[in-house]
Amino acid sequence: MTKLKHKGILNLTTIIFAVIFAHSTVVAESDLPLREVSSKTSRRFSLVTNNDIQRSGAALQIECPGDLSTYTDINECTADISDLNLKVTEGTLTSLTWEMTGATVDASRRSGINQIDNYIFNEGTTVVTYNARDNAGNVTFCSFTVIISDNQVPKIISAPENI
Repeated sequence: MTKLKHKGILNLTTIIFAVIFAHSTVVAESDLPLREVSSKTSRRFSLVTNNDIQRSGAALQIECPGDLSTYTDINECTADISDLNLKVTEGTLTSLTWEMTGATVDASRRSGINQIDNYIFNEGTTVVTYNARDNAGNVTFCSFTVIISDNQVPKIISAPENI
């Protein structure tokens, strides 16, 4: 009797793995579309998945901070910027990462929920991109730009000698 019970569990496990493998192959081979959700201050893109189709409106929705433009700190080529956290407006966040490109280059850890909060940016233009995942596996991302300019006038302490 025990032998038959284990064989039945083995067959059921094999069927479950076959279904999961077949589903993942179909998803991997399909071209999942991106939908753009724009606001005045940032652009967001959301990967449309089968879960979105089945549960319309239940997908993770996030909002990035707006684009920022400021000046460097006095006698520095950097600026300390705060309030850079992402806001979740709908859904359940299970993973959040970020990446910076441009004048400042950095990235968060690849696991967990990683908010930026505040950061010291180099002079120039930096694009910050947040990547979020919800408990259904839906992926959403948004980005914003941080522009740091130097408006401090250079001072000449002594004039150069005549040549």
